[in-house]
Amino acid sequence: MSLTLQTLFDSHALSSFAKQRHLNELVGEDDWDLDLETAALSFSSGKTWKIQLLGSESFVSDTWLWAWANDQSDLPPDVLQLSERVRAFGEEHDIDELTQPDIPLDWGDGHMMSLIALGICNATAYYRCPHDNGAVFVVIDDKSFPQPAVSPSTLNQRGQDSLIYGSRVVSLF
Repeated sequence: MSLTLQTLFDSHALSSFAKQRHLNELVGEDDWDLDLETAALSFSSGKTWKIQLLGSESFVSDTWLWAWANDQSDLPPDVLQLSERVRAFGEEHDIDELTQPDIPLDWGDGHMMSLIALGICNATAYYRCPHDNGAVFVVIDDKSFPQPAVSPSTLNQRGQDSLIYGSRVVSLF
């Protein structure tokens, strides 16, 4: 993992983690359905939001594939805009992991790439849609998504003062 990618992760982990906690409060363990034709992610609680595809993890090849590079799935271009923004940021700042079509999961998995993308694009939240051979990661891109109130007390509701990511501990305060 490059120092630049690590710096991006460190810069965006706190705010992105708060967004993920908020999404979890809204949907918890609800069942989900992803509809690429309508670019919508729906939950069994009745909540539905527009999404953008970010990328996918393959447990077969142990790689992360950016949605903009997924030529085999014939994805609608309108769901690729956010992943294209991340790639453009990577090109502008010479960050290989954001511009290579795929990378090994041990360089950066879907959670790491999604947390970084939330920060780069100032996006709402991401959701991991698991399947038998990996997972698809989508970013909620919907103005109707309720915004969280972020403060140290909401981040530390359960006495958590750090985010554990892999073998790294990122301090929240």
